[in-house]
Amino acid sequence: MPIGAVDHPTDATAVVLRIESGGGFIGPNVQLLGVPPFTLYGNDTVVYRPATDTTDTGYPPLMTATLSTEQVDALLTFALEDGHLADARESYPRPVPDAGSTTFTIDAGGVTKRVTVTGLGIGDTNGPDSADLQAFGKLATRLIDFEQEVASGHVVSSAPYVPTDYRAILVPGADATNAVAWPWTDLTTDDFSAGSDGLLLLGNLTADQAALVTTVPSGGVTGLAVTAPDGTTYDLSLRPLLPGDVF
Repeated sequence: MPIGAVDHPTDATAVVLRIESGGGFIGPNVQLLGVPPFTLYGNDTVVYRPATDTTDTGYPPLMTATLSTEQVDALLTFALEDGHLADARESYPRPVPDAGSTTFTIDAGGVTKRVTVTGLGIGDTNGPDSADLQAFGKLATRLIDFEQEVASGHVVSSAPYVPTDYRAILVPGADATNAVAWPWTDLTTDDFSAGSDGLLLLGNLTADQAALVTTVPSGGVTGLAVTAPDGTTYDLSLRPLLPGDVF
């Protein structure tokens, strides 16, 4: 694959540029459902979450876009220079109560790092880091609103992202009123592993297995319930897996 002026990995699962959020008062199951709203991979493709949610679920289906070499160069140059990632520290901890964090990952132009900012967008015009924080804010806006880049013709093509696998999260103790019978003849709860808090069961489903409980491709879904053969009813949530995701 041709590489432009900004050197970067070319593997289809290599993360070249990503933004993601976390922290704050977020439950463990919600964190497990979180998908980075923007990732640029080494093969010049992007997987992004549209800001416009036509599903009214909070999890609009993901999209993918292909960029030209020149478009990748322009985006990475913006991230490194205008977005200040080239010279950024790896951590910007700030005394912002209850605030979440924003993390940028960059592997391009000889720069490989993760930059984590607490409370991005809160009081960014004050203090010695104000220039960096404002630059991070501009970069975050550009990446999170990547559908605007698509609408402006700054990509070669775009299409719905079709995951091949989904992360399934089972939480015991659900209301059995609207639960469906366990839909998978090739899976049991033994195929799921216990989460870090001991209350979650985690496993991966193929797209065909996910299609037995929801419409695919899906940007993620919550509020499902299934009853296992032993009578235990679980809340079920699904998260689409991105290229290279390993849990």
